Amino acid sequence: MNRLARKIVLFGAVIIAILLIVLYFASGKMLQEVESRLNQGMEFARIQVKEAQSSQYGIQSFDYTPFKCSGLMDYKCKSEKITIYMDDFTTSHHDIHESIRLHNFTLSSEDIKSKNHLSFRVKTDIEYPTMNKFFGDSTREPLIAFFNHSADSLLPNRLECEQDYLYKTDEGTSHTITANTQCNLISQMFSTNIESVNVFTPNAERTHIIGILYDIAMAMNGDSNKEELQAQNIPHELLSLKFNIQPKQSFKDFLAANDKLTSEQKKTLETQFEANLSLMKLIGTPFLASYIGTNSQTLIQGVSDIMQNKSKELDIQLTLKNPPNFQPLKVFKSMSVTDWLSYFNKNYDIVVNTKE
Repeated sequence: MNRLARKIVLFGAVIIAILLIVLYFASGKMLQEVESRLNQGMEFARIQVKEAQSSQYGIQSFDYTPFKCSGLMDYKCKSEKITIYMDDFTTSHHDIHESIRLHNFTLSSEDIKSKNHLSFRVKTDIEYPTMNKFFGDSTREPLIAFFNHSADSLLPNRLECEQDYLYKTDEGTSHTITANTQCNLISQMFSTNIESVNVFTPNAERTHIIGILYDIAMAMNGDSNKEELQAQNIPHELLSLKFNIQPKQSFKDFLAANDKLTSEQKKTLETQFEANLSLMKLIGTPFLASYIGTNSQTLIQGVSDIMQNKSKELDIQLTLKNPPNFQPLKVFKSMSVTDWLSYFNKNYDIVVNTKE
């Protein structure tokens, strides 16, 4: 290598080193900003929940370990613990319990430098430290004893979600954001996968997807007077929705392995379980038939088979029949369960499948 070539290589190495140093410090400043904004948002939400003490969901308050963020081009932010306190509505005292505990709550972002694409990943472990407080204890009522000792096994103890946002503009006049979401909820009895595709058209002035999502977040938490960017006012459409449920064991096997229940309680619960499945088929099939037609029998039988571990998978898929007819979320806020069933039956193709 001659002297000129060596100088060129050395010069290139120096330039790369300088760029990496600049990128590191610039990214570090951005990282601090992301961490600060995230924790500010969490604190704002904590205060709002505490002051509102909403009785709709029974959530009275929550606390959290501040997020710590890391990364160079993409970011990962982690909170060691988020604890949710709920109202025990089963008692007249309305005691408040530490009901849900999220461990190692991790939020990852990718493509944050992109103008038209953004990805989020969420992972957390879940515990229910005082779930038994909601049911009490009873040696005379097997069903109460079952929930008292088994609710935390039926509920998800692991959550993993991925969400991708794709932003498109139509000659600068129409702004469309497509959100693809996939969540996996894992419990000791089931693994449930939920997938959805939502499209919404925010009335936004910004041309960058992060700016639009930020404006929406500010409007939602009250830091902005842009009512058109509040979630319930943004025109949207659910293009597709899919549920996939896979059992890990039958209810009978789950009972057999439960060492906190007596043999008499297990026998009673198994008898009640069989009776409830028969009742579900008898009442549920004709009830759902008026909403989802012939799929009702397949759905009820599929749920029954899943509960007995006769089927390995149950798939429920809903796909929009017509092109998007954007409506704001506030149109659907007052709809009852039967209204939703009628809406899905009218506007979506519904397919139910089971796999042996």
